[in-house]
Amino acid sequence: MELILSLALCGLLFYVLKQKKLIKELRRYSLIKGITEYTSETLNITKSIRDVNTLFLLELEEHLSDSTIFLCHEESLNVLDSTIDDEVHERNLRKICDYVHPEEADFQDVFESGYIKSIEEKGGVALTYPTAEERHIKSAVCVPLKSTGQVMGYWLIEHTKRLQHSLDMKEISILARHLSMALAAGLNAYHDPLMQIAKRQYVEEYMNELIKDRTPFCTVFADIDHFKKVNDNYGHDVGDEVLKIVSSILKDSVRDKDLIGRYGGEEIIICMPEIDIENAAMRINEIRTKIAQLELSVPEKPPLYLTCSFGLSSTEEMDNINVPSLIKLADQRVYKAKEEGRNRVVIS
Repeated sequence: MELILSLALCGLLFYVLKQKKLIKELRRYSLIKGITEYTSETLNITKSIRDVNTLFLLELEEHLSDSTIFLCHEESLNVLDSTIDDEVHERNLRKICDYVHPEEADFQDVFESGYIKSIEEKGGVALTYPTAEERHIKSAVCVPLKSTGQVMGYWLIEHTKRLQHSLDMKEISILARHLSMALAAGLNAYHDPLMQIAKRQYVEEYMNELIKDRTPFCTVFADIDHFKKVNDNYGHDVGDEVLKIVSSILKDSVRDKDLIGRYGGEEIIICMPEIDIENAAMRINEIRTKIAQLELSVPEKPPLYLTCSFGLSSTEEMDNINVPSLIKLADQRVYKAKEEGRNRVVIS
């Protein structure tokens, strides 16, 4: 009888363990399926990653407090998506390049090693990276996101308790691999490799999202003056450098919520949410001045000076708001700026 009971208990235990494994595999499958569906149904990679990040949290909520996805870009890290609700905390996160543990275990080395790194609070000493102590974060796991062998960013998982022994690192690694694939596919589709900004359709989709949410915004259309002459007189290599320089100035000058995209050739489009056209024009005029003050040295050529013409439109000046009309109006104002002598900002 005892033998029968022992066998029954062993069988039950085996069944429970098998069921747990099956449930775990089904959950992992559903997560991967969710990633695939999100990234195939929408062209907007930011929205896709945001949805995927939310999906992770829903499935792993017993262990997670905050989850943040970082993208490595030009030797810095930008927040691609975050579950942190506090705007100040998230803004501070955007400025972080290195995460440092009190014992000098640096999160930055995930880019060199490509391995998952986990750290925990020890001896009552809080994690030292900005915002962690404010949010009472006690432990964190940094998961590299790799594409074609290169680490392009990482997924930071945080908790207000110790989690190192709670998370299944194998499962996290599998999920991160699929997250990386989704991210890489989106970046390849929407990231302009030369200017390191978004492509036209990405900005247009962002504008459509704002219109749906009834968020007011300004559309900025920019054109580099006499760009054809730059290519003709200095060569296309210099022309490419000019595009990089202008896009770099724009990226350094706009707000985090503003989205810059390459519309085509030397034409650039910027979406600026939650700002009126007068204040947007003031910001853009500062950018125009920075560009106009440049003096670029070209070997065996005269110094190169650049100017840009800008046209702005706003959702607040339209009754029937739609993306094509906003772009058309901003574009018309660029032409007006050029007719009036170039190197200026036109808003009416």
